[in-house]
Amino acid sequence: MRRSRVAGVLVLAILVALVFAARFYLRGAAFVVQAAGIDGAARTATRWYATDVTVSDRAPVPWRAGALRARAYRPSRQAGRPILLVPGVHASGIDEPRLVGFARDIAATGHPVLTVELPDLKRYAITTRTTDMIEDAASWMLRTPEFRGADDRIGILGISFGGGLSVVAAGQPLLQPELAGVLAVALTKEEEHVRFRRRRSSNATGEALMLQTYDYLPNLKVVPIDVIQSTNDGYLPAAQARELFGPDTERRRLIAIESGNHSFSDAREELYAAMEQSLQWLSGTN
Repeated sequence: MRRSRVAGVLVLAILVALVFAARFYLRGAAFVVQAAGIDGAARTATRWYATDVTVSDRAPVPWRAGALRARAYRPSRQAGRPILLVPGVHASGIDEPRLVGFARDIAATGHPVLTVELPDLKRYAITTRTTDMIEDAASWMLRTPEFRGADDRIGILGISFGGGLSVVAAGQPLLQPELAGVLAVALTKEEEHVRFRRRRSSNATGEALMLQTYDYLPNLKVVPIDVIQSTNDGYLPAAQARELFGPDTERRRLIAIESGNHSFSDAREELYAAMEQSLQWLSGTN
């Protein structure tokens, strides 16, 4: 009788573990299926997990020198940390169709998402004040109950040049304790293409200092970061990124994806799977 009771408990524990494993898998699968535009049985199997999303333009988000146009993507069921999504350079800004679809797909898996208009990126310019805008938008999210995570922290997801600027913003001391982590997709090596500058408070003269993205990573200190890089990125291939990034640690990882270009156009499913894994990893690192 005792053996059968123990066996019954073991079976129940295994079933519970399988349910949680299936839930974890389907959450990631739902993101990949939606974002990659996969139809058929896969979409049917994961549709129940993806939640409805409400998209709305909201009052401008204040920053230290003005206000930023903003758009919110709110899931009907929140199941992840809020995300500040920082785009790369594009003239359409937060109206760029791929960014809109991307933000909606992330939100559909339970992450509230906020995008803000970064005017210099719309003009294809990488500037010091853009990092201030990102930093201030993240700080605003942390002060706003609807965008603050259950543990009062958020994540930042930056794409291409927006990823590099997000890394710099995340290195600011006042913001670091409130960040759950940073995910940078197609991170660029700025000195080879576009140099950006950042004023440091320790610089008494206020002189603008040149900063390179990978050289700046140690400034993140305890803030976790995931970098997802294409093996044939036209700006910085994954192998070269690894040389700059160094070995993975408990709080820093670089994920290489076999792809032919900077935009992962031939490896979207692999990209979205890696991104969902990264978002879950960042949620569990601290």
